[in-house]
Amino acid sequence: MIFHLIFLGIITAFSFGVDYSFADSTETVVTVQMDGPSTFYSSEPNQIIRATVEIQNYTPSDGIYFLKITHLPTQIIIKDSELFPRPAANELWVAQIAFPFLESDIKFGDQTLFGEFEIHVRAEFASQTASTKFSIFEYRYGPESTPEPEPESQTQIDPPSLELDAGPSDQSTQKIPEWVRNIFIWYAEDQVSEDELLNAIQYLVQQEVITLE
Repeated sequence: MIFHLIFLGIITAFSFGVDYSFADSTETVVTVQMDGPSTFYSSEPNQIIRATVEIQNYTPSDGIYFLKITHLPTQIIIKDSELFPRPAANELWVAQIAFPFLESDIKFGDQTLFGEFEIHVRAEFASQTASTKFSIFEYRYGPESTPEPEPESQTQIDPPSLELDAGPSDQSTQKIPEWVRNIFIWYAEDQVSEDELLNAIQYLVQQEVITLE
């Protein structure tokens, strides 16, 4: 009699959709945040947009992770590429987003996109997503109000040092910015995609550091 009651209870539980399985309920948690400034200006050179994506409880069943950057006022997508997360700690995977800000990236015909942008991260087969925002403006101080350098005291002028500062050796140390070097290092470690590397190379071409013939 007792056996029949237990069997009847199991059948009743399944008939009402009660789940008594002991499957792992740990869910994937995705976060993305800016790694550095969140405001950029097209009038200023040598800027890089950086963000860090963290995936807690990463599982291959989530599929490929994708990055999309959208200009929020117009919903124009300026970047859509794959992410390459790598293991960083227990159940934690990290992907570094790093690409130079080029004015050509926000030009669409005669329109230049300024204002707020969104970085959106999603998985191929999972519902978890994450996003963060940054802004791009044309000028920091306005086209007519760039800050003027402070006047130098005449007593501080040293003619020999001025001649050394104007030499070509000083210019050669500024050919490749540090953030560009970092992109090449991150690419070698599979932390950034090929698109980020190509963007860095494109920046060097535009700055005439690399000459294409």
